[in-house]
Amino acid sequence: MEGSLESDSSKVKVDQANVTALLDHLKDLGIPQSATLIALGSKVYKALEGNLPAGYHLSQLMHYSGMNGHWRFEKERKKVRQIIEAHTAL
Repeated sequence: MEGSLESDSSKVKVDQANVTALLDHLKDLGIPQSATLIALGSKVYKALEGNLPAGYHLSQLMHYSGMNGHWRFEKERKKVRQIIEAHTAL
């Protein structure tokens, strides 16, 4: 998958190498391991869940794609606030 782009999420396959590359990239950017990672959508969340080393915090927001029909601004805004509050409490 490295170096490829695909907008159809059903065609995207994520493996441990992708997760490792993401973590390396975050490290290069100076993002601390204590930062909360926010997965946008269930596919991203499922790819990261269980593949992150201990110490990483993972939260999920619903993808804003109009195709899902369940996205609500206020609901997601509330989740963002909860994530921020939980992260600052760490």
